[in-house]
Amino acid sequence: MVRPHASKSDKLPKEFRIVESRLAIAATILVIGLVFTLLAVLFQGRPSYNHDHIRLRDDETCGSSPAEALRASCIFEPILIGWVPWRCQNAALASEFLERKNWTFSKTKNSTGHLSKEEFMAGEWSTLYTTYEFYVLHCTYAWRKVREAAKLGKALDEYLADAHQVNHCEMVMLRRMALETFDVEVYSKSVNCPRALGGNSGRFGWYRVLGGKKIYRQP
Repeated sequence: MVRPHASKSDKLPKEFRIVESRLAIAATILVIGLVFTLLAVLFQGRPSYNHDHIRLRDDETCGSSPAEALRASCIFEPILIGWVPWRCQNAALASEFLERKNWTFSKTKNSTGHLSKEEFMAGEWSTLYTTYEFYVLHCTYAWRKVREAAKLGKALDEYLADAHQVNHCEMVMLRRMALETFDVEVYSKSVNCPRALGGNSGRFGWYRVLGGKKIYRQP
């Protein structure tokens, strides 16, 4: 009968074989630990775009001037008639609204001194006058924006989340005016974007800026 050759490790004393086995296990654990550490570093450095990432963000604001809004990466959105953080804008819907008609804006109630569309979108004004039709569609597009945010699971700006806006638009719809009537006053505003889906600060979620101060709506 042929006896198998003994391996090199079999020739070592028992205590050395135990040490060798423990070293192999320790080396394996070390390698696995290094691999998981490397993966953790790599994934931590990658940007996340899921809802958990959004929930961890602070409420975003647009400051107290158009210059501050631009530095904060805010967008002037015609649906809101004001500045809103990029995460809460709906660019496609806003563009559709703006291009729907050749809207007219003026600094006076008698429709003199018209502003161009570019001047309107620059947001460097406090109060303007426009047509009743613009005001009505501002409300209908606002409701469309709410619907799309709910459907797609996106963050909704705190102006549209405020129940005041719904009540306001309800009264707009009940007015009996010709659509071309040019005496509707609109004002620029700044709107917050909540850190969490469904966030709502009520009247403190949006504001006007007058004399360099933030003015919130009355209760």
